[in-house]
Amino acid sequence: MPKQSPLKQLHRIARAEFTEEDGWILPLYFGDSLQEYLTVRSQVGILDLCNRGLLRFTGPDRVS
Repeated sequence: MPKQSPLKQLHRIARAEFTEEDGWILPLYFGDSLQEYLTVRSQVGILDLCNRGLLRFTGPDRVS
């Protein structure tokens, strides 16, 4: 059974289309590719790389 990202529910809410890669279910895209591009260029984007490792944020300015 493939592993799932801890962010899968958030991706689903954002209407992601999923694919299986190296034993993981990951978001492939979120609809209109031009709109995705424009959103990332004008706002922010996050790339879900949970299948590649773990990030740990520390320090007084991190979000709890």
